[in-house]
Amino acid sequence: MAEAARPKDRARLLESWKPSELAGMSTDEIESRLSLTGVVDDRAQFAEQTKSRRSASDIADEWGRHLIGLKAAELDFLRLAACELWRRFCPDRPSVEMIDDWLCEGYAFAAEAKPAEALAAWWKVWEALRSRLTAEMTNLEEAGEHLFSGMSQCLSNWSQDFRLEAINASLKMLKRIAEALNKRVEIRFVPRKEKLQPA
Repeated sequence: MAEAARPKDRARLLESWKPSELAGMSTDEIESRLSLTGVVDDRAQFAEQTKSRRSASDIADEWGRHLIGLKAAELDFLRLAACELWRRFCPDRPSVEMIDDWLCEGYAFAAEAKPAEALAAWWKVWEALRSRLTAEMTNLEEAGEHLFSGMSQCLSNWSQDFRLEAINASLKMLKRIAEALNKRVEIRFVPRKEKLQPA
């Protein structure tokens, strides 16, 4: 990606933080780096903030609002740190970013023709979204505007893909069961060779 970017953008991409870098850091390392940036991070306060927000980026924006002169890479770090800390401290209350990661993971597995893995990832998406559905959401468009804003896909497309992947996985599973039953039946009904008795 960096190779295809314009020289000015390439420099920014190369100095940007990547999610995998933060995932590999300890919590203490992330918090220490935040304090160097000027963010005072308190775990209990962070966990409390997640209760009234859907997105880790909202918390990062609040952190950044009080800091002046941050470079783009430092702003990237704030966002990714908020995402990673949310993932670690509040896994039972997933952020929009966590849900979007599962969504993308499911699409990657689907592209690799791994329906079981795709469905496992997308089931996590569904479990997270189901608790957020309200009576005011009367159709997919309204639900999508509320639940999928800022996501990499739209709800109506994903819900169709989820259903199709589930149907395809079911058909593959039925085919495997039928093949296994056929083999078992074949094995059972293979005629035995009788031993010839001498006359």
